[in-house]
Amino acid sequence: MHVKETIGELLLSPKTKLLITIVDTGVLEKIDIRTNFLNFDGVWLPTKKGVSFKKSELPIIKNLLNNIVID
Repeated sequence: MHVKETIGELLLSPKTKLLITIVDTGVLEKIDIRTNFLNFDGVWLPTKKGVSFKKSELPIIKNLLNNIVID
């Protein structure tokens, strides 16, 4: 599995960020939303905290997220 495209990122703290990428598994493309951390060498590495789903499921995910009410 390798990153095909980086969609965006959100800095959560100086050493933690949320990274949204499109990854190629060799069979299909997935959208990956994952927490990354800055290691001691200054390299951003992925953690186990995250989720990935088929690109074809994106409309369903977007629809579900639109149901979140922010007060």
